Amino acid sequence: MSAAHEQERPDAPPQAGRFAGVSPFRFLLATGVVVALGLAATRDLFQDHPTAHASSEYRTLADTGFEAVLAARDALVAGDVLELDDAVVSVEEAGGGVSVLRADALRDDVVVSTVRAVGSFTPAPRAAPAGPDDLPRLSAAAVEQLLRDPRLDVRRVRRDTEVVGEVLSGLVVLSPGVELRLRDVVLVGAIVSESALTQQPLTGVSVDHAPTVVVEGPLRLQPMGELPGVSVVMPDGVLRTADDDAAVQIEGDVVARTVELRGRGSLLGRVASLEAPVLSGVRAVGRGRTPRPWSTALDMRGGLRTDYFTCLPARTRWQEVRPMLGFEFP
Repeated sequence: MSAAHEQERPDAPPQAGRFAGVSPFRFLLATGVVVALGLAATRDLFQDHPTAHASSEYRTLADTGFEAVLAARDALVAGDVLELDDAVVSVEEAGGGVSVLRADALRDDVVVSTVRAVGSFTPAPRAAPAGPDDLPRLSAAAVEQLLRDPRLDVRRVRRDTEVVGEVLSGLVVLSPGVELRLRDVVLVGAIVSESALTQQPLTGVSVDHAPTVVVEGPLRLQPMGELPGVSVVMPDGVLRTADDDAAVQIEGDVVARTVELRGRGSLLGRVASLEAPVLSGVRAVGRGRTPRPWSTALDMRGGLRTDYFTCLPARTRWQEVRPMLGFEFP
């Protein structure tokens, strides 16, 4: 009798290593698949539906992570140092101007929840500068290039000076406390304060010692090739018009402690100042549209502008799933 017929006999002994039905390997494999699918569904439930009642503990941990990653974004934009007790934050550059922020929420010094965010940031002045030192300055590379250029015309103003009816080119450097009055002047170049070149700290410098540029009449400022996109850099200085009849045409970015331009004309560039600039009658070309980039010759002192920012779904560690599964609705 064949072996097949022997297996069909009811009184035949079962063969070793076999179950009457499903093999142990197939049983364990099927059980593992079911458990894995259940855990995956549970993970998706708590990641995609954080408002579910069963994820109350998870929501607390996720909220900590979200708050931390948002605080990291704000600190990054402001150029501040971030210190947190209940989370650890890291920033990684992903290339192409994109940064990945990661916040690990802690409980008893153990990471229990992670939140990630992706953002794109562009160098820009600090949103709330505390003093002149927080305003943009000329970058160290730009200063070195200017000082090493033997062909650059540099005019230093060391005492109160009035310039009338001239066409100038190059760099005009103002010493602390001096006043430069301009009327019927065309300048192809830039006006900078001495501190913009020396990179000296401005903490404690009184406004009484601020270099000042007063526009009395028609003035045209046009950037030069050696300092593209920059017209005025005086983080410790004042740029203002003498009266409401002055006419100005400024091309390029303006950095000054105080900016008060009243009269008529146009400003094609960005403005950074300690207080909101006064542009009364002077049209800011393109203002309110997509912000144009700042000149690459400027050092933004650690400030950034957020182009876009989005938080990714929070992820929890697997040891947190068990108490969630055991949650009982009241």
